[in-house]
Amino acid sequence: MRKVAQNVMAKTKNKFLKRVVEMIEMEKITGYTCDPDGFNASWNQLKSTNYQLSDAMTRRLESTNITGYGLAKVKHLFNVPANLRDQAFNLKMRMTAYWEIVMKRMVEWLALTLRFMIQKVVIKEMETALVNEVMLQGGGFIIRR
Repeated sequence: MRKVAQNVMAKTKNKFLKRVVEMIEMEKITGYTCDPDGFNASWNQLKSTNYQLSDAMTRRLESTNITGYGLAKVKHLFNVPANLRDQAFNLKMRMTAYWEIVMKRMVEWLALTLRFMIQKVVIKEMETALVNEVMLQGGGFIIRR
């Protein structure tokens, strides 16, 4: 019985990992957000911290702490033109805001999928595997004692 349970769990684990990889691949090829208001609010908040980058450039700091993002190394940006640096900053903040939404969506999806798969294993797959194991061991018959 233990071997049956281990086999079913191994199959379920492989299915789950395959679904996770598919979900990540879907996120890579799409720019969809289910929360445009939250995205815009987060992006605008992050964009408003551009002064912190400008201050770091003026003071020639090697790194700076950007509110809502964290520590950013900026030494390599000293010789980059300001307009290009601002475009890169805007893009990075946009990606950061989008990533927050993706992470929330992934956590919700993983929790729902995991719960569904566990229920499916317990109710259907485990029962089927155990019945098949008993039937095969008994030569197709269930022997009563």
